[in-house]
Amino acid sequence: MADPFGSSADNFNNFQNPNQQQSFGMQQPRTSFDMGSSFNSNPNLALAPAGLPLLAVWSVPQPEKAKADQLFGNIDQDRDGLVNGMECKPMFLQSGLQPGVLAQIWALCDIRKNGVLNAEQFALAVHLIQLKLRQGVDPPVSLPPDLVPPSMRYVVGGAD
Repeated sequence: MADPFGSSADNFNNFQNPNQQQSFGMQQPRTSFDMGSSFNSNPNLALAPAGLPLLAVWSVPQPEKAKADQLFGNIDQDRDGLVNGMECKPMFLQSGLQPGVLAQIWALCDIRKNGVLNAEQFALAVHLIQLKLRQGVDPPVSLPPDLVPPSMRYVVGGAD
């Protein structure tokens, strides 16, 4: 399968963001990737629609999803509802995370393994990046049910 970021994994892992600065204890400047103070990773804030089991609740908080949707709209230049790795790479690198971590997040979010993300998958990627940045939480090895985007649950679960 082709690398979604347009280079081999080793090359992506060695890519250096020329805009990234070392902080040495100083506060990093806010970037367009910063989700702001309203970020909250508490999945209990999401409410399940009536009649759906709690497992159906998506752990991406609605305010964070709304901000991710704005970012998605900025990079989905052709307005086809999908973004590829080359479109996401500059924004994701602004996070300051290591390229290997970003590649792992991409692999988790590209559920269909087709090299593109829809808006929900993109929001999930932003959520996982924010968890790592704000709480030091490493991306999971595989997506737990509460992190699978609602529109993609049939893909993961194998149901129609």
